[in-house]
Parts: sequence; C-alpha cells; structure tokens
Amino acid sequence: MRVILFRTPAPGDTYVSALAEAGYSAASIPALGETLLPSELEGIIARGAGAWEAAIITSRRAAEAWVLAAESCSADLACDWSAIPVWSPGPAVQSVFLRSSLPDHLLLRPAPTAISAAALAPLILAAPPRPRSGGAESRPGYRPYLILTGDKTLPPPHRYAAPRRPHRRARAGVRDV
Repeated sequence: MRVILFRTPAPGDTYVSALAEAGYSAASIPALGETLLPSELEGIIARGAGAWEAAIITSRRAAEAWVLAAESCSADLACDWSAIPVWSPGPAVQSVFLRSSLPDHLLLRPAPTAISAAALAPLILAAPPRPRSGGAESRPGYRPYLILTGDKTLPPPHRYAAPRRPHRRARAGVRDV
C-alpha cells in the first residue's frame, strides 16, 4: 500500500523508514505554504493554470470558495483552467461546479473520483503528468498540486449577499504542494 505524506521530504526521514518497515511505500509531496484567505485564491486563479499539475479539492466548502474567488475575478480573466483535472472524494465538488454560473474556462476538468481519500490516492498516484509546452515549462515531471480544503468551523458562504464581507466568505486552505 502507498502512503502520501504532505510535507517536504528530508534525507534520513524517519516517517518514510518507519512506514517502509511496516510494509508501506511512502511518497512525500512537498508542502510550500498555506493561506486561509479567498483573496489569495483569487490571485492564484488570475495567474492562470500553467503552474499546476492538478487541483485536489477535498470538500463542498472548498469548491464553493473556488467558485466565489473565480466569480470575483472572472470578468478580467482570459486564462484557461479547463485543462486542469480536479480530484475530489465523492460527488460534492462536481455538483458545486455544475450548479455554478462560471464560464467554462474557469471550471476545472473532472478527474475520476472515489468515495474516500484513501480510495482516491491511488488514482492520483497513477495519473501521468500533464503535457508541458516548450521553454522553461518543458522539463519532465509533475508540477505542484493545488490543494483546497474546507473549513467546517465557518458559517456557510452567503453567495448572493452584496456587498460581500471577507469574514462571511467561504474560506479554503490553499496549499502549494
């Protein structure tokens, strides 16, 4: 069985060796940082999808945060996110995207899903890297994954309230990994 560790790998890592001794194959995915503000997600969306391998969105709330952030900046964007696969446990994330009024270029491409994170992990690990264009982008391998997680301690977002107050927006953890 494979285990994904969401942290920066280190030489002589005791977690990897302990998991190996227990019969697991461990892979570390480096975590570069985390932020909890939708304005950061707006900036990521505005910069475009080229830097990302895929998105992993873990909950309905995190998908709602994507929609809110994309709505905030969609009028000015010509970037295309439709080639970026979105991995999610269960159907909730895709149902949020299907109900949204986002233009197609701001909707992430559905990837295979699974009922749980444990069942989803092998699908993510088996996916080949996205093709790269020429130049600096042409080096082989995977780009970082954009991971959005919902915060269940916050009240539901008020999608149609105007003006939107930042503390009432859905907040999603954004991890560059």
